[in-house]
Amino acid sequence: MSAEPWIAPDHPDVIWFRGADAVRFLNDLISQEVASMAVGSVRRSMLLQPQGKLDQILWVIRADDEVGLVAEEGRGDDLAATLGRYRIRV
Repeated sequence: MSAEPWIAPDHPDVIWFRGADAVRFLNDLISQEVASMAVGSVRRSMLLQPQGKLDQILWVIRADDEVGLVAEEGRGDDLAATLGRYRIRV
């Protein structure tokens, strides 16, 4: 199986999630299965709106004790606000 090359955006917005519930929280919200990612791996993912429409295409970075979401330049604040609203529900 060949790995998909990771090409970072020119000026990405990166949001890091830390804490005991970070992986479970993101597993419930984005299309990538974060729990199955090896530390140091990077994969593509999507964030969908509740109606199923595409909200954002992301890169997911799995680190030892945190998970990073890489959004397109200028979309990080929107991503943080959207995920912040979901945090209240969880």
